[in-house]
Amino acid sequence: MSGGLHPPPPLAAPDRSPGDSCAPRAITTSPPKRLASELDPLTRVHNRRGLRGAFEELLPVAHAQAGGTSVALVALRALTEVNDAHGCLEGDRCLRWFASRLVADLPAAEVGRWGGSEFVVLLPATAPEAALELIAGAVERARANPVRGIAPVDFDLSVSVGLSPGHLSSVLCLDELVRLAGARRLPL
Repeated sequence: MSGGLHPPPPLAAPDRSPGDSCAPRAITTSPPKRLASELDPLTRVHNRRGLRGAFEELLPVAHAQAGGTSVALVALRALTEVNDAHGCLEGDRCLRWFASRLVADLPAAEVGRWGGSEFVVLLPATAPEAALELIAGAVERARANPVRGIAPVDFDLSVSVGLSPGHLSSVLCLDELVRLAGARRLPL
């Protein structure tokens, strides 16, 4: 289940009404499959749909574990500057690079692109304080191995991170947890 790039364990796949991301979902009998419709085509990590599926799969684990599961919103703050100075193709390259760094450095996490320059990281069995340390470490390792070749200067990795408060057992809607994480963002 590392970074959303491998198939999840066989659990029942919930079915949700389109556009109603917080509504309860009916359980079907077929096992979930990571389809192209659940992957961000640019970064090859989960898209929102894939993240919601991964979140649903993590809920039973979150309820059973005292450590809880953290939801983090990680944003590349300098992406607009890269797009403006070097073009969208270079910005896309930065997004792919950053997504690959998150997946490589947070192997126990589910990583997905929420939209634009924002990524959501689901960290099972991880308290918010520990999640912040893990993400800060991943960002520092990414800074030590920056994306190269963006003329005339290298990409400056400037990120902000927000973490949802509490445990997943108290809030069952990923969209709400991401909104709460976004409201608590801090620069790293």
